[in-house]
Amino acid sequence: MARRKFKKWNLKPILDPFSFLFYWLKKGFPLIVLVGLLFLAFIWMKNFVYADSYFQVNHVTVFPSGVLSDSEYRYLGKVTRGRSVFQVDLNAISKDLMRNPIVKSAEVARILPNEIKVYLVSREPFVQIRCANGGDYYVVSKDQLVVSIEKTARPDLSLIEDYAAKTKKYSLGLRYQTKYFEQMIEMVSWLKSDPVWAKEIVTKVMVDEIGNFIVVLNDGLELKLGKDLLKSEQKKSALKTILQSGDRPEMLYFDLRYQDIIAKKKS
Repeated sequence: MARRKFKKWNLKPILDPFSFLFYWLKKGFPLIVLVGLLFLAFIWMKNFVYADSYFQVNHVTVFPSGVLSDSEYRYLGKVTRGRSVFQVDLNAISKDLMRNPIVKSAEVARILPNEIKVYLVSREPFVQIRCANGGDYYVVSKDQLVVSIEKTARPDLSLIEDYAAKTKKYSLGLRYQTKYFEQMIEMVSWLKSDPVWAKEIVTKVMVDEIGNFIVVLNDGLELKLGKDLLKSEQKKSALKTILQSGDRPEMLYFDLRYQDIIAKKKS
């Protein structure tokens, strides 16, 4: 029987580190050259594209207009002017614009060959809140952020006086602190939409430390509505009767917080 011959492995390159390295460099040299050439070609192409005036930003479009300030438009010009459209850091621009509390989200996109477009979703002012007598008016959005601070009341927004608030002063972009904000939203929305208020002018709404609401009308009449009036059709019906009552000019306030309505005349 013939003896099988086994192939002998050459272990010298493995046992000798330098020989081992030289062996694999020799075997992989064509691949190394190819990868190197591709990398150089990529770098050259990148620099060529970045330097090409065809791709330099010459227009920035912001939609909708009227949301950003003049300084923010100058910022957009600074970070895009003279740069390739591929060099503009879209994420950084988006984050910087969202520092403006009125900007809820900012999506920035490249439009080839040379335009940047910014799509904004803004926060809408919903209500103005005053936390202290003689204090500022904090304009707050529905997601509870302070979007502007005014020295005088805005006639286009409902006013809520929250003098029981623990926090009296806010900066732009801070969250208005109260556990009754959802109830405030419901109250203001009801005052704007329910037909019972169609002929009324609401001067202000006050809220106390336990969430009771008082509505003050322009003729000075106070309506102490409490917490749960919106859940009671009976009380809302009674309120409609009160507002249409002929005795109304003589009344100082009506208290609807209890089962029996309390009425107090002017002294």
